[in-house]
Amino acid sequence: MTFQHENVLKTFGITSDENNYYFVHEYNNDGDLRHYLKQKYLSNLLKWKDKFEITRQIVNGLKCLHDQGVVHTELHPYNILVHNGIPKLANLGISKIYSNYNIVHSKYHPPEILQKRNICDKTKSNIYSLGILMWEIAHNGVEPFCSNYNIVEETPFKFKNLYRKCYDNNPEKRPDCSKILEELNHIEQTYNENHDHNEHNEFDNERQKKLKIDFVNYFNLNKGRNRVAHDLVPGAKKILSDYGYLKINKLNDSDPIICFPDRGEQNTIPWTILNNMNLFKNLDDENGLHECNDIRIHIPIATVQYRGNVAEQFSHDIENALDWLDDNEKKERLNKVFNEWGNFIATDVIIGGAITIKNWSKIDSIDQSRLLTYIQWGVDYAKGGRSKIFSEMSLDLLPQFEISKNINTIGDLYNWLKDLYDYQHAEIISYEDFKPSYELLSNELIERIFQCFSGRPIVEPIVRIIPQILTQCEQQKLLKWIETKKPRLLYMRDWIHDLSLEYGILPQRSKLGHGDKMGFNYTKEPTITPINDTITILLYQPQNQQIAYSLYNGLKEKYELKFREIPFLDHHTLEHFRDLHNRLSKTVYCQIIFNAIKISFKSIIKPSEQLSNAVDLALRSDEPFKGLCDLFNNTYGLLIPETLILGRKLTGTYDSCNIPNNTIKKQGDDFEIFSTQAIKMLTDWDKKNQDIDTTFFVDDNKIIKRDEIEEWRKIQSNNPNNWKVIFYDDWIPIYKILSESQQNDIESILSDKYRIVFNGKTSLHQDNQTTVTIKFPGPLVDDKCQIYGCLVKKNELENWETIPNVMIRFDNINRYSCRAIIHKNRKTRYNIYIIIITTFIYVKRDIDCNL
Repeated sequence: MTFQHENVLKTFGITSDENNYYFVHEYNNDGDLRHYLKQKYLSNLLKWKDKFEITRQIVNGLKCLHDQGVVHTELHPYNILVHNGIPKLANLGISKIYSNYNIVHSKYHPPEILQKRNICDKTKSNIYSLGILMWEIAHNGVEPFCSNYNIVEETPFKFKNLYRKCYDNNPEKRPDCSKILEELNHIEQTYNENHDHNEHNEFDNERQKKLKIDFVNYFNLNKGRNRVAHDLVPGAKKILSDYGYLKINKLNDSDPIICFPDRGEQNTIPWTILNNMNLFKNLDDENGLHECNDIRIHIPIATVQYRGNVAEQFSHDIENALDWLDDNEKKERLNKVFNEWGNFIATDVIIGGAITIKNWSKIDSIDQSRLLTYIQWGVDYAKGGRSKIFSEMSLDLLPQFEISKNINTIGDLYNWLKDLYDYQHAEIISYEDFKPSYELLSNELIERIFQCFSGRPIVEPIVRIIPQILTQCEQQKLLKWIETKKPRLLYMRDWIHDLSLEYGILPQRSKLGHGDKMGFNYTKEPTITPINDTITILLYQPQNQQIAYSLYNGLKEKYELKFREIPFLDHHTLEHFRDLHNRLSKTVYCQIIFNAIKISFKSIIKPSEQLSNAVDLALRSDEPFKGLCDLFNNTYGLLIPETLILGRKLTGTYDSCNIPNNTIKKQGDDFEIFSTQAIKMLTDWDKKNQDIDTTFFVDDNKIIKRDEIEEWRKIQSNNPNNWKVIFYDDWIPIYKILSESQQNDIESILSDKYRIVFNGKTSLHQDNQTTVTIKFPGPLVDDKCQIYGCLVKKNELENWETIPNVMIRFDNINRYSCRAIIHKNRKTRYNIYIIIITTFIYVKRDIDCNL
């Protein structure tokens, strides 16, 4: 494939020496894109019109590649070379023609590569890289999202929106090159029309200043702080200016951290240090602080430093207080001034979100794990890539905790975390560095203050202060803590996803399948009951193939799934199961079943909005029964098991020559471990039945020998991620989870003895015609149907009305057509241009029609 484009670097060939190969390409004199941007910026020659032009040319080059079916697999600034200010895409030799990825992940690679997700449109990966490149162009060649870049960005708003669209985590939401060029042209046109460059710089600077002031005021960085209980509360007045030095470092590692109070004997209480630094001793009782039972979970998103000029009024107020002659009055007035302005200045803080859990040590260990699991799920959702789970569950079912907002459900917690990671809110979660506010004063005033108090406060090393936590803290990553405990609930989200537990079950010919679309979700966590990791050994030859089907697919024998009674089950599938019921089974099953846990979803299943809307459409259609059949059989499934047993299963199947009267009866037992007694049971079966060989089984294409089964059980017990559904129970039709009105409408349809499979109209060909053949749009399964019809015409108001004194009889009924015979009296006349026959064909419930 050969093509040329101004923004694609020409490659002439490959050469080599003894040890290396080299590409021979056209000359470039400005280096790579990052070097070019930095040099232009340092020379004060990089204007926004230049950034627009560079971006447009890169997009043009990329569009050329995509039009030729080429995806660049390493699109980053070092693979964009610049010659005379013109960017050119380079290293096309490592590009692929819409192939799979196999490259090292970087900031320029989309999340689907890291997650090893395959997407149909591979060009979307280039669009993601392009978005990161646009970010870098906007920031003058700064490495994307480095730890010390300033959150307050000087970028045109619409340009920022455009590159955010490009690096959206969802590939389907990323625009293509044509759309990007269209938006880019519009952005540049608007920019040129409304902004002279100098005016725009002035506007950006003013906007930058306003954002900075808003940030400083939001976190009260310009105010001193007073200790109130175990928190630092802003003073009433601004002790620092709004225009100080502000440095914000975004944290790459924003995973939650648990802060446990340190109960060691040598622990230094941060609040005691704070009191010792203070001129006015805090009256809060420090006794018993080591008995603190609260913990904090921190979600840090950025570190913040702020330095500013001290307010002149603060110095003036201190001077006025020091001018009083009476020492007690002087101290009282100083105390009042410092309380107004704040006794301490926070210079370095961490902002993010904080979750305070009360009385941690008194919470049951299982409930501790549950709460932290939900928080981790919320973090995973907030970071993108994972869906919500049990979002309607009330927080009353969890241990008490506090955040910066009043919430009622788990879903509210998820949304709070999402807003936090999207920088929609934050709070100061720890004070990393602080000092007494009197240190802002002149040396002369400080000495006068010390003379008033006849001494200096104790100077001690600064320690981190965490609001509401009384001692120094031991810190641990939230996810690491959860993984060491390994609560069963932690795996619930993966089980729901990996085992398709939010999809309806669809009985298929050889096995149970699932609907194509997610039909429901769970409003709160299910009941999880351990089964003590028991082993069940079973030998069984089913009487017929339908029972064999149930056994193979994990249908509990105590609840025989009556296929005939499944609402809306496809007729051909039903006939298949009838046939299986009448066929003898010659297969012997030997199963080694590892029972892990029982999960009950009773009363917590809620239909998805898509399912409810689809059912509404089917119910309002002309053929609701047919619409519901299509909906449940082809899209959402027919059944939901409210109870599941998870574990693993080894199954051996053997062909038996035994006649029906000599089949192997069901036998077996339960064992806590796969003991010598269990091995003896298997060997005895081998001796008694020549068709059986239990010396080995197969699990995921791996051979498990009989003497290895106990080791297999231990491995399965320690790996919940590998568990599968081994038994289904407590079946309900999927429509039973719908709203009460929808259920009533569906049950009304199901209660009819007959159902309409076709309704239509047939025109007459002659005046006063008495017979007409009606062809069906598709064949019926058989001719067991009832047909009704009437003769209608349009009246003067253009409304249809029935012609009186006319009766229609239908005969010659077969699978494809019937004949309508019109009976009328001699006086009845009708014209073919206004007469039609409306026809309704009904069949019994257990008869289907291929329409």
